[in-house]
Amino acid sequence: MAVGVLLVVLAALCWGVTNPFIARGAGAGAGGGSQSATARPGLASAVLGAFTRLAFILPFAVNQAGSVLCTAAMASLPTSIVQPVANSLTLAVTAVTSSAMGLPTGRPTVVGAGLALIAVGAWLCAADG
Repeated sequence: MAVGVLLVVLAALCWGVTNPFIARGAGAGAGGGSQSATARPGLASAVLGAFTRLAFILPFAVNQAGSVLCTAAMASLPTSIVQPVANSLTLAVTAVTSSAMGLPTGRPTVVGAGLALIAVGAWLCAADG
Protein backbone atom coordinates (compact mmCIF):
# COMPACT_ATOMS: atom_id res chain seq x y z
CA MET A 1 0.00 0.00 0.00
CA ALA A 2 2.85 2.43 0.78
CA VAL A 3 4.22 1.87 -2.71
CA GLY A 4 0.79 2.68 -4.16
CA VAL A 5 0.63 5.95 -2.22
CA LEU A 6 4.12 6.87 -3.40
CA LEU A 7 3.11 6.13 -7.00
CA VAL A 8 0.02 8.34 -6.67
CA VAL A 9 2.09 11.23 -5.32
CA LEU A 10 4.72 10.80 -8.03
CA ALA A 11 2.01 10.70 -10.72
CA ALA A 12 0.48 13.91 -9.35
CA LEU A 13 3.91 15.55 -9.33
CA CYS A 14 4.58 14.49 -12.93
CA TRP A 15 1.20 15.81 -14.07
CA GLY A 16 1.13 18.98 -11.98
CA VAL A 17 4.65 20.16 -12.68
CA THR A 18 4.39 19.54 -16.42
CA ASN A 19 0.94 21.09 -17.04
CA PRO A 20 2.16 24.72 -17.18
CA PHE A 21 5.19 23.72 -19.26
CA ILE A 22 3.00 21.84 -21.75
CA ALA A 23 0.74 24.87 -22.07
CA ARG A 24 3.74 27.12 -22.60
CA GLY A 25 5.36 24.71 -25.06
CA ALA A 26 2.16 24.25 -27.06
CA GLY A 27 1.73 28.00 -27.46
CA ALA A 28 5.35 28.94 -27.95
CA GLY A 29 5.91 30.02 -31.49
CA ALA A 30 2.58 28.75 -32.78
CA GLY A 31 2.24 30.00 -36.31
CA GLY A 32 5.77 31.38 -36.18
CA GLY A 33 4.46 34.86 -35.45
CA SER A 34 4.38 35.64 -39.16
CA GLN A 35 0.66 35.21 -39.76
CA SER A 36 -1.87 37.96 -39.88
CA ALA A 37 -4.61 38.26 -37.27
CA THR A 38 -7.15 36.72 -39.68
CA ALA A 39 -5.09 33.76 -40.88
CA ARG A 40 -5.01 30.80 -38.47
CA PRO A 41 -3.27 27.49 -38.80
CA GLY A 42 -5.48 24.42 -38.91
CA LEU A 43 -5.74 21.99 -36.02
CA ALA A 44 -3.46 19.46 -37.66
CA SER A 45 -0.86 22.13 -38.27
CA ALA A 46 -1.04 23.29 -34.65
CA VAL A 47 -0.74 19.76 -33.27
CA LEU A 48 2.14 18.86 -35.57
CA GLY A 49 3.80 22.17 -34.76
CA ALA A 50 3.60 21.44 -31.01
CA PHE A 51 5.18 18.02 -31.46
CA THR A 52 8.13 19.56 -33.27
CA ARG A 53 9.08 21.76 -30.31
CA LEU A 54 11.25 20.35 -27.56
CA ALA A 55 9.56 22.76 -25.13
CA PHE A 56 6.39 20.70 -25.64
CA ILE A 57 7.81 17.21 -26.18
CA LEU A 58 9.84 16.94 -22.96
CA PRO A 59 7.10 17.94 -20.50
CA PHE A 60 4.60 15.86 -22.49
CA ALA A 61 6.81 12.77 -22.09
CA VAL A 62 7.14 13.33 -18.33
CA ASN A 63 3.38 13.87 -18.14
CA GLN A 64 2.79 10.53 -19.85
CA ALA A 65 5.17 8.88 -17.38
CA GLY A 66 2.80 10.17 -14.69
CA SER A 67 -0.02 8.28 -16.39
CA VAL A 68 2.03 5.09 -16.24
CA LEU A 69 2.71 5.67 -12.53
CA CYS A 70 -0.98 6.29 -11.86
CA THR A 71 -1.92 3.08 -13.66
CA ALA A 72 0.68 1.19 -11.63
CA ALA A 73 -0.77 2.64 -8.42
CA MET A 74 -4.13 1.12 -9.29
CA ALA A 75 -2.54 -2.32 -8.93
CA SER A 76 -2.28 -1.84 -5.18
CA LEU A 77 -4.96 0.75 -4.39
CA PRO A 78 -8.61 1.09 -5.43
CA THR A 79 -9.38 3.36 -8.35
CA SER A 80 -11.89 5.16 -6.13
CA ILE A 81 -8.94 6.41 -4.09
CA VAL A 82 -6.21 6.71 -6.73
CA GLN A 83 -8.05 8.93 -9.20
CA PRO A 84 -9.52 11.54 -6.82
CA VAL A 85 -6.30 11.85 -4.84
CA ALA A 86 -4.04 12.00 -7.91
CA ASN A 87 -6.26 14.52 -9.70
CA SER A 88 -6.70 16.79 -6.68
CA LEU A 89 -2.99 16.75 -5.88
CA THR A 90 -2.30 17.52 -9.55
CA LEU A 91 -4.37 20.70 -9.25
CA ALA A 92 -2.41 21.74 -6.18
CA VAL A 93 0.97 21.05 -7.79
CA THR A 94 -0.11 22.86 -10.97
CA ALA A 95 -1.08 25.94 -8.94
CA VAL A 96 2.24 25.97 -7.09
CA THR A 97 4.25 25.40 -10.28
CA SER A 98 2.32 28.08 -12.18
CA SER A 99 2.91 30.52 -9.37
CA ALA A 100 6.62 29.70 -9.29
CA MET A 101 6.75 30.31 -13.05
CA GLY A 102 5.14 33.72 -12.58
CA LEU A 103 1.91 32.74 -14.32
CA PRO A 104 -1.38 34.18 -13.06
CA THR A 105 -3.01 31.88 -10.52
CA GLY A 106 -5.53 34.09 -8.75
CA ARG A 107 -5.58 35.84 -5.40
CA PRO A 108 -3.21 34.25 -2.88
CA THR A 109 -5.90 33.87 -0.23
CA VAL A 110 -8.23 32.05 -2.63
CA VAL A 111 -5.43 29.82 -3.94
CA GLY A 112 -4.29 29.09 -0.37
CA ALA A 113 -7.82 28.16 0.70
CA GLY A 114 -8.19 25.96 -2.37
CA LEU A 115 -4.89 24.20 -1.69
CA ALA A 116 -5.94 23.60 1.93
CA LEU A 117 -9.26 22.11 0.82
CA ILE A 118 -7.48 19.91 -1.71
CA ALA A 119 -5.13 18.64 1.00
CA VAL A 120 -8.01 17.86 3.36
CA GLY A 121 -9.97 16.13 0.60
CA ALA A 122 -7.00 14.03 -0.48
CA TRP A 123 -6.33 13.08 3.13
CA LEU A 124 -10.00 12.11 3.63
CA CYS A 125 -9.97 9.95 0.50
CA ALA A 126 -6.76 8.24 1.55
CA ALA A 127 -7.91 7.77 5.16
CA ASP A 128 -11.18 6.22 4.00
CA GLY A 129 -9.38 3.60 1.94
